[in-house]
Amino acid sequence: MLKRVMPEKNETDLLVLAEAERRNLPVLGICFGMQILNVARGGSLIQDIGSQVEGSIKHEQGIPLERESHALRPEDNSRISRLLGDDIKIAKVNSHHHQAVKAVGTHLVASAFAPDGIIEAIEDDRDGRFVIGVQWHPELGWRDNEISRRIFVAFIEECTLRHEVDSR
Repeated sequence: MLKRVMPEKNETDLLVLAEAERRNLPVLGICFGMQILNVARGGSLIQDIGSQVEGSIKHEQGIPLERESHALRPEDNSRISRLLGDDIKIAKVNSHHHQAVKAVGTHLVASAFAPDGIIEAIEDDRDGRFVIGVQWHPELGWRDNEISRRIFVAFIEECTLRHEVDSR
């Protein structure tokens, strides 16, 4: 089921992502942000998980929005797995989406998965780039969800470092 499409938002997001790419700015795409990042890089989307992915889990959990809904399986040696570190044995995230990444775009790799194989995180595969897309909403649970908190900390650190380099 295709939900409301806002062409102006899509166009604006694509322009912002193109400028971030041109300037090598850090990017953190959340939910639709991950999806538009993937599309901007030539990837594709599953339009409706429930009707197109056999055996899928429910990815639209409802309220409470910050509740951890399903496990997250990071790929070895990914930025997500490094953020988890050795101290987090099982990461769980909230889930509020019906679309998902299908074919991964240029210079992106899938870096974490839901139990049903749906891609939950993507990241840029080039050295010197901080570009992460996550399918869950870390802004809803960062106080209690360690992986969500660590993503924001890493993003802020990268933005601060970039600002310091640009200010020289």
